[in-house]
Amino acid sequence: MKLIETWRKDAAREIDALLSVASPLEAFLIEGPYLTIQYANVKNYGDGAVREYMAQENRDPDQFTWEIDARRLRRRVAEIEAGYLRALNRARREIMGFHRRQLPVSWHVTGSYGEITGQHYTALERVAICLPRDWKFSPAGLMMYLAPARAAKVGLIYLNVPAPTGETQPDPMLFWMARQWGVEKVYCLPEICSIFAFTQGTETVPRVDKIISQGSTAVQAAMLMVSQSVGTKFLAADNDTIIIADNTANPAYIAADVVCLTEDPSLRRVVVITPSVVTANEVMEEISKLAGSASDPHRQMLDRTGAIVLTRTLAEAIDIANQHPPKHLNLFVEHPLELLSSISNAGVICLGENTPAALDQYFASAGNLAPPSPQLRYSSPLEVQDFLKRSSLVFYSKRKVKGICRLMDTLTRQEQLPLHSRSIRIRLS
Repeated sequence: MKLIETWRKDAAREIDALLSVASPLEAFLIEGPYLTIQYANVKNYGDGAVREYMAQENRDPDQFTWEIDARRLRRRVAEIEAGYLRALNRARREIMGFHRRQLPVSWHVTGSYGEITGQHYTALERVAICLPRDWKFSPAGLMMYLAPARAAKVGLIYLNVPAPTGETQPDPMLFWMARQWGVEKVYCLPEICSIFAFTQGTETVPRVDKIISQGSTAVQAAMLMVSQSVGTKFLAADNDTIIIADNTANPAYIAADVVCLTEDPSLRRVVVITPSVVTANEVMEEISKLAGSASDPHRQMLDRTGAIVLTRTLAEAIDIANQHPPKHLNLFVEHPLELLSSISNAGVICLGENTPAALDQYFASAGNLAPPSPQLRYSSPLEVQDFLKRSSLVFYSKRKVKGICRLMDTLTRQEQLPLHSRSIRIRLS
């Protein structure tokens, strides 16, 4: 792992290079012409275009959905250890409990003249979750996608799982999970093709209200392209973690968390930021114990993706994290709750040394499913609100209309909209 000291001349540039993320606009400029053609083909030719793109990827052009023999599925489920199923059920309860607490409540208030104003929340009717081609099946990982949609009571959930590399069919466990969580259908369309098909609808693929997608910058560019026609939520495929530590942090815990992240092939960056020279040195030593030799694959990944940033103060460490928001921000400090008000940008904030980022991949929340780093300045991880829409409620009694008639008349005359005023007065005649 490289060491960056913020007081050095080129430190700011090194940190930006380490933590910056490519813009989808760059991918759109490169992929745009091809994406435009593919979008138009799916729009104009529907299933015919989808079959053509399936054939280009050496897939059966008539197989739009994954199907599995019921006997094979029962056999696969019977192989699952009882202890593993119990752990999955516990994870399900934890994750669903978290998302149910996110549910907003429709509300209204009644005024002194009988008027009613409020907000009403409604679940989306149809949602498509489009997984990336290189997505590694994980029951707990799939729960993170489905739990907020289920908590929001989405009408129909469609899942698209592109063909895994070198395989003819996903793990049968995926189909069991899909049934357990009430997924309507599991499609097997190419990544970008699935986005265009769900946006417009074809003879076989339904049009949906929103698409949740994760993948490459090309997939992100496709989502950007359809965002005016369908609701979109793009989730970063890469995993990035920042650990902020002070002089009270346990270096063995930090090293264990850093090295465990190398098991994730999507790891993009793991950065430890600390104002303590002692902590920095001890973390380096502990990491060397866990991933010591240069030939160790975990060490090789850390050499590519890891860094320790030495700052002047803890405030400077927090500032760096806010400027480059990570999916996971771990606070290995003496009083983590006291720092919470200083954190403005992060997917999930893990407080204290007993809350490793790995925990969030199986329990607690969907912080692992977050937008790309730049979007975390104004957006949030996948949550219940992504599957809801809200409407404003307004009811006015005749008494209330009479009370505002003169005010309405004044406003509409000033804006030269006499017919607006008339639509109020006619109700009083």
